[in-house]
Amino acid sequence: MGNVSEEQNGGVNSRFGDLMSTKSLESWLDEPAKSSKENETNQSRARRSSARITIGNIRSRVKPKYYMLLDPANGNGLKVNYSFSTETSSVSSHLVSVEVFFENCSSEPMSDIVLIDENCSKSSDSSTNPTPSTTENTLKIHTENPAMVSMEDIPSLEPGQTEKRTLLVRFHHHLLPLKLALFCNDTKFPVKLRPDIGYFIKPLPISIEGFRDKESHLPGMFEYIRSCTFTDHLIELNKSGNSLTEDKFLVICEALALKMMSNANLSLVSVDMPVASNLDDASGLCLRFSSEILSNSMPCLITVTVEGKCSDPLVVSLKVNCEETVFGLNFLNRVVNFLAEPFVTSS
Repeated sequence: MGNVSEEQNGGVNSRFGDLMSTKSLESWLDEPAKSSKENETNQSRARRSSARITIGNIRSRVKPKYYMLLDPANGNGLKVNYSFSTETSSVSSHLVSVEVFFENCSSEPMSDIVLIDENCSKSSDSSTNPTPSTTENTLKIHTENPAMVSMEDIPSLEPGQTEKRTLLVRFHHHLLPLKLALFCNDTKFPVKLRPDIGYFIKPLPISIEGFRDKESHLPGMFEYIRSCTFTDHLIELNKSGNSLTEDKFLVICEALALKMMSNANLSLVSVDMPVASNLDDASGLCLRFSSEILSNSMPCLITVTVEGKCSDPLVVSLKVNCEETVFGLNFLNRVVNFLAEPFVTSS
């Protein structure tokens, strides 16, 4: 399974600590005017001397992040992890694709493993020991009023064995967890599947001209800006020990692109690298990403601009252009949150 970022079922997920509620929206609307002017200054500085480069097949290097749905200590030896998939559903644009991994960490075989909507489970039987016919009725009700497309059950799971299932989930909101019921060995385990706003979007492949055209139609109140400190590139620079300026810029570009695309379903549009007399200055480095919201196909554009020296922590300015204001602000907060997180190396 590799490294897994484990989260307790009932705890507050720190990944969403900085996300914004609708009530907080008004306080944000006064900020973009001032921030936009500062960002325009940064962008105009970058355009004065920059060269466009290409990062080869960055998507193939993106690694999914895993989260814990059920701890084996609470699941009688059953361990369940999940990750958000970049695949989009052909069934409905409102469905988010989630890959779920079931692992038997006990010394005994497990049987009849299935994951269903908690509300559908309550509507059929409140018992923690459902009969097979009860489970069938539950799945039938679930299919008629789905919060997710019914999962194919796992008839048996031997000790040490892992099975994968792909779920298509309809979250009620991009901030609210979905309550599910996991059945195994005729025992019910209530669990919560927590959403990631970065996967409520899908890649929007467009040219730089198309990006700027869409961006020009989303100014003012549809433009949101924040900044954070980024340090992921320092690990690679210190590890390689390579002093070539081109390599430093490329390391920073790749570190930013990988962090963005490992935490959100985005398309990389362009990378502009600064050309300056100070060869250690990364200021003006600019990456653009495009996407559209799954439920309504509205474009959601992200511009990442860098300030600082290659060998130091960088100040990254993030701009999101999105017509759906609350979604855009919450997505911006999510991006700031994961970009500022220190890079975790694989053990």
